[in-house]
Amino acid sequence: MSGVNGGVRPGACWQDEEANVLALVPAAVVIVLGLAALVLDGALLYLGERRVADLAAAAATDATGYLVEEAFYGEQGRVQLDQAAGQSRAEMLAASLGEDRGFEDVSCQIVVDEAAVVARCRAVVRPVLAPFWPGLGSEVRVSAEERAVALDPMALP
Repeated sequence: MSGVNGGVRPGACWQDEEANVLALVPAAVVIVLGLAALVLDGALLYLGERRVADLAAAAATDATGYLVEEAFYGEQGRVQLDQAAGQSRAEMLAASLGEDRGFEDVSCQIVVDEAAVVARCRAVVRPVLAPFWPGLGSEVRVSAEERAVALDPMALP
């Protein structure tokens, strides 16, 4: 009986090909897990950069609150910031970020120039899965710099 298909059942030619899918599934799982690991590490590195930038902004802003009282309340009445107090606050902020296990060697330096503060912060971010990928490092150094200026209240209208 030669019907339309020449006597061959529909799908009969594919019956011996079903086992090929079993070889493709583990390869697809490995590829998906590898991409997920890259996405995870990329997100951790981005978060590390943002947190160090936030640390620099907080250190610079906080340092503008430490006035040298003799200069401000004295005869001249000028705004002069206290370098030592600002640096102490920056170190305290850096220490709090350094408690996070994803960061190492967190440091923050401030430079005071009269009423302006520049904060430079650095840290080492450790990705979770990057050491297992060939060619990727086990640590990434990130840095940020922020500037804040204390306003002179005498100059305000």
